[in-house]
This record gives sequence, structure tokens and C-alpha cells, in this order.
Amino acid sequence: MEGFLKKYFAEEYSPMRKGFFLAAFSAVFIYAYQAVLAVMMNLGIVTVMNLLIALLLVAFDVYFADVTKRYTLCGVLLTVLVNFVSLPGLYLARNSLFSGSIVYFALGIVICAVAMEGAVMRILVATSLLFQMAVIFYQSRRMGPVVISSGASIRLLVEFSLAVVFCGIVSGFCIKRKVGYYFVEKQKAELAKNEAEAINQAKNVFLSNMSHEIRTPMNAILGTSQLLMASDIDEMSKDRVLNILNACNALLSSVNDLLVFSRIESDRITIEDDEYNFKELLSDIVNMISVRVMDKGIDFLVYVDKDVPDELYGDSKKLRQILINLLNNAVKYTKTGSITLIVKRKMGTDGHFELYCSVKDTGVGIADRDKAKIFNAFERADNGDNSINEIEGTGLGLSICKEIVDAMNGTLGFDSTYGEGSEFYFSVPQTPISFNGAKKKDETSEAVKSYSALVYEKDDKSNDMLMTTLAQCSVRAESVCGVAEFRTRLLSGDFTHLFVARTRYTELEGFIEKNLGDAKLIVLADINQTNVEGCPGMVMVRPIYYYNISALLSGDMHSSLRRISITGDFLCPGVRVMAVDDNLTNLQVVESLLERYDMQVITAGGGKECLYRLETQPVDIIFLDYMMPEMDGVDTLKNIRAMDAEWTNNVPIIALTANAVDGVREMLLGEGFDEYLSKPIEIGRLEKTILRFVPESMVKPVIKGEENG
Repeated sequence: MEGFLKKYFAEEYSPMRKGFFLAAFSAVFIYAYQAVLAVMMNLGIVTVMNLLIALLLVAFDVYFADVTKRYTLCGVLLTVLVNFVSLPGLYLARNSLFSGSIVYFALGIVICAVAMEGAVMRILVATSLLFQMAVIFYQSRRMGPVVISSGASIRLLVEFSLAVVFCGIVSGFCIKRKVGYYFVEKQKAELAKNEAEAINQAKNVFLSNMSHEIRTPMNAILGTSQLLMASDIDEMSKDRVLNILNACNALLSSVNDLLVFSRIESDRITIEDDEYNFKELLSDIVNMISVRVMDKGIDFLVYVDKDVPDELYGDSKKLRQILINLLNNAVKYTKTGSITLIVKRKMGTDGHFELYCSVKDTGVGIADRDKAKIFNAFERADNGDNSINEIEGTGLGLSICKEIVDAMNGTLGFDSTYGEGSEFYFSVPQTPISFNGAKKKDETSEAVKSYSALVYEKDDKSNDMLMTTLAQCSVRAESVCGVAEFRTRLLSGDFTHLFVARTRYTELEGFIEKNLGDAKLIVLADINQTNVEGCPGMVMVRPIYYYNISALLSGDMHSSLRRISITGDFLCPGVRVMAVDDNLTNLQVVESLLERYDMQVITAGGGKECLYRLETQPVDIIFLDYMMPEMDGVDTLKNIRAMDAEWTNNVPIIALTANAVDGVREMLLGEGFDEYLSKPIEIGRLEKTILRFVPESMVKPVIKGEENG
């Protein structure tokens, strides 16, 4: 018996399998019982043979299910045999309108419900019920009035009573066992769910800890490297430091991808919509990618439709991640040529605004055989030439982009030709809020109608992009394609602006200075070629696109000038700032970064030291590490707010954390921090944080750039 139960009803089997065998063996017992009863009550050889044949057919159905594992099909066969063939056949053959056979119809319905699941079960139960009612109606009409003798009535009573008892026992047993199977499955599912949640929680803790452990030393390496790059060191040393920066950025990118993928795998990716400035977001991304493009010696072109709103409502963090992943991919797979970023306003099918972005490169492209797997995690297109081995990466970037775009209810696609390049494009719904200074835009548009520009770019692609951008800004412009033509047009034309590529300016420096007149000279330079000594105009760093051209034309010179790794575009003399970190190297990095803005920096190696120093040294802003021994950042924050000094209630406290998993920002702001910076610290974010929390009266702008007069 134990072997029988283990073979057919073991706990690891599915409820469908166990339900089928339970119903099938119940049918076997029914037919065996009825056959014995038919012999004992002398019901005739035909009835006995019918029952034995039905018994054999059910046994064959059990064997067929055991061999093929097709339990749904076998359940249908069992239901048809019991409810549509054997029981109705026996009922009609015996003229047993008043016998116990009618009770077996009810048991047949139970068998169907136990053997089947889902829509198939519901359909078969309903069909069986209707068919049985039709059979009973037919039999009652066929038999007509019936006279039952006293002896026959006793026999019918016995038969009916035995049928009720037996069918009741079998039905109760089937239902109880079926419910038991589902109860066991529910317990197993709950246990599996609890185990999965525990594993997921453990994984999140592990990822948070690993994020902290990896990013903390990387913060020290990147921070120190950036400081070295900004210091007075020789070119060979700068090249070596640049190699360190590139390697760290590649590692940081892989760590970030793994963290995001772990959230996606856990179904915990969330869209966090908020107001954001798209112009600032795009400028940060362009500045970041420009450095990588510079290292490879390829062109980076950007086109932004002027109809794209400055202020949007959406998940800027996820949008930033998509763009950086796509652009980084383009940089990785492009050795020569160019990368073009296009941003447009698009109307969705429902009439709502969508942000459309395209990243096009002249890289290796994707072979047809690899296109189907391009969005699969941990898979990368090798194109059959093993070139993939030369390129860093985890193979997660595009998979992450696809998951994020889907979560944002957007679309992501690509076109690629092997050997020629690829274009990845996506559109995501965003809610426009407003154009920043719409009135100012209109005024600027009117003012620039009198502007005329002469363009002498380094190549056709750059020329076409700049001409398109100037046309967006309503500037009348013409371009030249040679030295002789440039000389002729500059002498004969009356231009308000002169846009000249740095390589062209070097050839014509003396001629331009002599014949510039009242025109404004803008030298267009790559990010590593901005040192143009003696330039009578200004240097504008590539890529050139609508935002920086419109800023230039509107007189906002600051936003269009050259920017380096550590900008130094403003100073904060007199601002007292506290930096708290238990890691000495990281503390030194933060101190050095803040000192570049002429701040008075006070350092503390932990929460207790921070509180001790603040008792006698009030500060204007505090940068506080979140994860520290003895007293962590949250406890330190609460103790600062509880100090007996009025300034401690209002002083901005910025969390520094190496934990970069989703939800950290919300958690830290919920704990009472005013803002947070993730490690490694991005200079752009550090500057924005300083400008946000330091009073405007204590900030002194410093315009940097090559500008004369």
C-alpha cells in the first residue's frame, strides 16, 4: 500500500496528477463494487460484462496517463467514459429510474470535478449535468407509468440505500483528498514564498553591503584621480591617471548594472516620477559622454528639438540610466566615425507627449543572427569574429534598458547593419510642465532675427548639425568648405557671429584677428583642445547643440563656456562645512573637493567626533557618511537635531552613501536628511548640492574660459 501511494500520490506531484489518479481509482472502485453487487443481486450477465468492460477501459486510461503524463487528456477520456458512456448506458439498460443507479450520476460529476481543473473542468461538469438530465428525462418518458411490487420495492430500497452510502463515502473521500492536495500546495507555496522573500531580503542586504564595500574604495580612487587630473602634473602622468579613471568608471558601470539587474530580477524595479529639468539632465549626460568620446577620438554630435520642454514630470533617474547605457554602448562599439544623439518631442497614439531619443553610431553593427538575443541578459553580440572579447562589459546594459522602458510604458527598438553601425531608439511618456522662461525664449527669438553667422566647421557632419541648430535658433547662417572661400566671405560679408572649428582657427588665426571686426568669434573645440591662447573670442566645447547655442545667443555666456573635470566656476568663501567619514582616505577626498570652492572644511572621523566638534564650531552645511561604526549617520543626524542650539535644527545635512540600490534616496530623506550624494561623488552633483543649500549671498561666480575684451 505504501508503494502504491508513493507511486501515484507522492507529495512532490502536482495537484492535477494526484486529482486525476484519485478520480480514476474511485471509478475503478465504483465499477468493481457495481460488478460485485450485480452478481450478488443477479442483475444479469449483460450488466456484469458492461461493468467489467468499463473497469478495463478505466484501467487502460490509468496506464495511458502513467506512461504519457498527459493528465488533462486522460481526465477528459475518464469523464467521457463515466458520464457519457458507462453510467448512462447501465442506467438505460436496466430501466432503473427508481434504483440506486441515479445516485451514481452525482458521483460521476464529483469524479469529473476531481479529475479536471480550470475551464475544461467547468465545461465538462456543465455538459455532463445537462446530458444526465436529458437521459433521465428520456428514460422517464420511455418507461411511462410503473407499478412496483412489494418485493421489488424492498430490493430497490436496498439497492438505493447501498448506492447512497457508497457514493457518499467515495464522494466525501475524493473531495477531502482533493481539498487536502490544494491545502498542501498552498502551504508549500507559502513556504516557498517566505523562503524567496528571505532569500531576496538576504540578497538585498548583501547587495547593499557589497555596494558599500566596493564603492567606498572606488570613491577614494576616483576622487584622488580627479584631483590629480586637476593638479599641475606632466602629460605622461595625466595619461596614467586617465587610465585609472577609465578603469574605475568601467568597473563602476558594471557594478551599477548588476545592482539594477538584481532589482529587476526581484521584480522590485519601481518608477519614481517627479519634476525635473531635462536641459540639466541632458547637459550632465553629454558632458559625461564627451570625456569618453574624447579618449577614442570619435565625433559626438547632438541634436535637440527646440520643442522639447525644459521642465518634465517623470523618472529622471531611470531616463538618465537608459541614455547613459545606450551612449556607453555606442562608445564601446565604435572605433572610428561618430555617435549622434537625437532628442525630439513626439505625440503618442493616445495624444499624450512622449520623449523620443535616438543613439546612432558608426560602429561594428550587429549580425542578423545576433539580433534576436540583443536584449537578453548576459548575452552580447559577438558577430562571429570574437571582437566582443576586446570590449568591456557585462552584457546587461541593453537588457536593463528594455526592462526600464517597459516599466515606463515606453517602446525600445533598434536598426543595425553589420559593419556599418547601429541605431537604438526609444520613446517614453513624460508629462510636460513648462518651458523655462518661455517669454525670454520669444524675446530671444525676436532679437536673433538680426543675427548672421559664418560657419567654418571641421567636417560635413559637424557642419550640417551646427547649421541645423542655428536654424532652430532663427539665426541666418551660411557655411564655407575651404580656406579661400572662408577668406572671401569674411571680407565681403557682414556677420555678427563667426563659428570656426579649432583646427580651422589654427590655420587662419592671424587673418581672423585682423579682419574680425565687430563679429563675435566662437572657436569650436573638442573637450581636450580647449586651450586656445590669445583667442580674441571664446572657446565653446563640443558637442554643439540647441541648449548651449541658445544660451550663447541669449547672453548666458557662463553656460556655454569650457568646463573641465573640476570646474571651479564658483567659490564659497566664508562658508563653514563639516565632512564626516570613518574612512580616512574618503575623508581626505571630500575635504580636497570642498576646499576647491574656498570653503572652510572641518573634518570628523565618526559620529561622536562630529558631535564633539559641533558643540564649539557651528557650520553652514554638513556632509555626513551614512554607514559608520559605533554611531551611524542616522543616529548622528538625530543627535545633531537634538543639540541645544538653534542652528542645528536648520543646518542642511547631506548623506554620503556608497549604497546605490533603488530606494536609498527615499529611505534617507525619510530619515531626515536634506539630500544625499552617492559614492563615488560626481562633481556635477556635488556642485548642484552646494549651490542648492549654500545661501546665494555666499556664492561668488568665477567665469572660466578664453575670452578677451
